[in-house]
Amino acid sequence: MMPFKQHLQSTTATSRLAIHSKSANFSKPTAQLLWSYFPELPVLDNILAHLKKTATLPDMKDVGFIGVQHLLPTTGSLFKMFTLMGARPENMFFAGKCYSTDPGVAYILKQLGLYIIDGTKPGRLGEYVKAHNQDVKKLWEAFLDHCKKNNIKKIMILTDGAAVIDYAPPLDDYEVIAVDQTRSSRYSMNVRESRIKIINVAQCAAKQLLEPLFIQRSALERLKPLFETIDKEKTVIGVVGYGAIGKALVKYLVSAGYKTVVYDQDPIVMNSIVVTRNLTKANNLSYLMVNSHYIFGCTGQDITKGINLLAINGWDRHIASLTSEDKEVTELLLNIQKLLDSDKGATVVIDTMSDIEIKTSMGNRLFVIKAGLPCNFSRAETPDPELPFSLIRGLLACAAVFGFKLLESGDPTDSKNIMLDPEVQRFVVGLWQAELGDLQQNDPEIQQLPINNFQHPRWIADHSVGTLVDYPNNSFSNNKQFKVMAKL
Repeated sequence: MMPFKQHLQSTTATSRLAIHSKSANFSKPTAQLLWSYFPELPVLDNILAHLKKTATLPDMKDVGFIGVQHLLPTTGSLFKMFTLMGARPENMFFAGKCYSTDPGVAYILKQLGLYIIDGTKPGRLGEYVKAHNQDVKKLWEAFLDHCKKNNIKKIMILTDGAAVIDYAPPLDDYEVIAVDQTRSSRYSMNVRESRIKIINVAQCAAKQLLEPLFIQRSALERLKPLFETIDKEKTVIGVVGYGAIGKALVKYLVSAGYKTVVYDQDPIVMNSIVVTRNLTKANNLSYLMVNSHYIFGCTGQDITKGINLLAINGWDRHIASLTSEDKEVTELLLNIQKLLDSDKGATVVIDTMSDIEIKTSMGNRLFVIKAGLPCNFSRAETPDPELPFSLIRGLLACAAVFGFKLLESGDPTDSKNIMLDPEVQRFVVGLWQAELGDLQQNDPEIQQLPINNFQHPRWIADHSVGTLVDYPNNSFSNNKQFKVMAKL
């Protein structure tokens, strides 16, 4: 398969048309050419083939799609699959995130007729959420205007993050289902007060147990140039948060010989950490901040709240986020912005998406990697790792099919937190396992993943979160006797 960058470099004059037209009226061959720029994912191809073979392929031509997604090459592959299930590009409205949007992907999707917001860069430090929320409000306004003009009554929300649900207007005139790949949407006030139901991909067993290893590897790949400059004998690396990502990062650092200190706010988690020669535990967050040269936030919360890193004495420090948005360092960024605002003679222009270097009041330097935005993303026009991403794309594709079937069947549950059907997870993981091939035998870390347990729907249900509901006409099931109590 031709790499995505080569696809872009070989773009014809036809596909270099102006991107400002709202809907590109391309001929079918030209549209096929544009869709071909996105990688072929065997998992998605096999899901589509299965739906056709079992005559359960949904017809999504009258469904409106709205959501927030990382606009990566494999995201385009997912959108292409939706169109092969009847979805119309002009009914698909998505906002990206400024720190992860691949410009080439956004460009091609616009050419195909999707309504795309690339992701607005924050105008000031610490204001990512403000900029992103404005994008989402604009997205909803354009989407509902389109729905009204085109008599669209069924809405599929496909979201990475809570904003698109937080800012959803009243949707009483529509049938709505949401597919969520992060936990944040579950806690949205809009979910609790509205009738929006969420298919919980974020906490399905397949995503929780299989994805973190690859997220960690992706992050480490981005960070390797930085790690290679670190003197292992003189440097301490602090990791805040010992969840899936933090634990994986600590494991790598310790095994590679880096002196590491870890802190988690959960006492039970802290008690589970075994101290070794290269690993120590911080009694509190302040201790970790003071005693670390490099600090990695893996919590999804502001680790700088109440701690003024600009006033800590000692050595130079680097701080970076491995989660989402600029959440890990929001207060720090706001303090830096205030410092810049107070310097009337300052001529320094801060790029709110690039590394920041600032001299502290104590005379040492503080480096904020990528201005506090996640350091495990790159906006370069290169392919995202297809193997791990094919798993999550497969789960999202089947969750969308599941959601469509629920819309058609007429609301079978009162729960707003619906488990991704265990049979669906079994089916997708089976396809992904076949794609792994020899890696499952030759890669020690992949060997440790509980992939074989995904042959058992009951085990999958026990390790997933949400209410289990009957999947109408479930063509993914090979166990018609599988029954399990609804699980909250």
